[in-house]
Amino acid sequence: SIALSDGAVPDGKGRGSVLRLILRRACRYGRRFLDAPDGFFVKLVDSVVESMGDAFPGLHQNLDDVKACIAEEEKQFLKTLDRGAELFEKECDKLKKGGAIVGSEFPTETAFKLATTYGFALEL
Repeated sequence: SIALSDGAVPDGKGRGSVLRLILRRACRYGRRFLDAPDGFFVKLVDSVVESMGDAFPGLHQNLDDVKACIAEEEKQFLKTLDRGAELFEKECDKLKKGGAIVGSEFPTETAFKLATTYGFALEL
């Protein structure tokens, strides 16, 4: 919220790429570990403004734009994440059918595609 109200936008370059990475990891974490419903992340904006608004007065400006940006980024990423999860599951099924044992290496080509196309961090 702070970076967005300061003019940063999620994209593939510079500070925008860092912002996108943070937003995506937060969305993925919320979905996976908190069992949060899709769209939960944008609902946190009001709490951020309430708790940090005095220290960062710019948070009160363009609040609707900040929320719209977060909502759209979350929506698009969750679609991408779902498609990537399907690819991941298919690859795991191939490994199982091929008799792979625990500790087998995941194909690097698929890992690279999951990271670059679907936003999966390699540590996943």
